[in-house]
Amino acid sequence: MDDKNPVYSHNPYDRGSFPLLVLKVNHRTCTPPNEGFRILHWHDEVQFLYLIKGTVDAQVHQDHLLIHAGECLFINRNAVHLIQGSDSCIYRSYIIPEKMLGFFPGSVMEEQYVFPITHNPCFTHFLLTPQHEPHVPVLQNLKKLDETYTASAPNPFFEYDLSIQIAVLWKAFLSCLPKLPPKTDLFLRDLDRIQKLLTYIHQNYGKDLSLAAIADAAHISK
Repeated sequence: MDDKNPVYSHNPYDRGSFPLLVLKVNHRTCTPPNEGFRILHWHDEVQFLYLIKGTVDAQVHQDHLLIHAGECLFINRNAVHLIQGSDSCIYRSYIIPEKMLGFFPGSVMEEQYVFPITHNPCFTHFLLTPQHEPHVPVLQNLKKLDETYTASAPNPFFEYDLSIQIAVLWKAFLSCLPKLPPKTDLFLRDLDRIQKLLTYIHQNYGKDLSLAAIADAAHISK
């Protein structure tokens, strides 16, 4: 997909030596800047949104959620979503590529514990709250990851520490998941259409758009 498309949020570190992307949001300012901030978008990585202060309104496909401090929203890769925080909110989004979860291409971890989650488009998101006991270990490990990332003086093995904590976080996350929804052709078709419609609108919003042209972009009727 074209990286200039504002609906698709790309990871600038994806081809680098350490492809973890962390978006730090403080009072409606995102660091580093990212195409997906405060617009409807999707990306190739999974996302753990960790809310530190305030509240966040999240839309994932057609679901709307209100997230409070201490909670975490997992968003699966390719899930269309919109995050809008309150004026005083502080949160960090850990944007994690599949290759950091599977250790290496073709690994048993990738095949058994990563792809069944990330390649299931019907599993779009999952809210983790401290009130639900099975979620507590995940939130505790996410807090440790955040503390490691934000340490004022990271140690010489910073990348190792982050990678280890990401692996522990993912294992805890897998352990608390319920049975995943089955894949359905209807959902896959609708997801593809939504992405095509949004892409066309964002690429052509400065033009005189017609309903027929928008519908034609997704090969559907008006």
